[in-house]
Amino acid sequence: MFVLTEKPSFTAPISFHIPADGGKTQKVDFSVSFRFLPADEVKELFRRLDAQKLLTAARQKRLDADPEGALHTDQEADEITDREIIERVLIGFGDDLKGEDRKPLPFTPDNLDRLLRVHGAQQAIVESFFKHHFQAPEKN
Repeated sequence: MFVLTEKPSFTAPISFHIPADGGKTQKVDFSVSFRFLPADEVKELFRRLDAQKLLTAARQKRLDADPEGALHTDQEADEITDREIIERVLIGFGDDLKGEDRKPLPFTPDNLDRLLRVHGAQQAIVESFFKHHFQAPEKN
């Protein structure tokens, strides 16, 4: 059965490693809620990502040809950052993301900013979004 909702969303797991005592790392796991993108936004997102790949390749060619000069180029206007993707699609934290008081962390701009400052969080969130939003069905 398919239920057509006004604001479709889905929950997905997030997993990445953070530094821990003794030179080790600790795996952290929690869940978040994502907005399910409508078809026109998916098309625009992939258009921008494809353009970004081309810009990155061109930038690498410039870097190979003139390493010093190529480092002084500004970010291209149409580039999309992990943070921009997250701000467009992330709509909530799961109850398994806790604050220092060990209570579920409310989804607020400040708490989102705190989470996104943790090294590895942005990449893990974006990867989870793409994996679960565009996941192909598995064969049995």
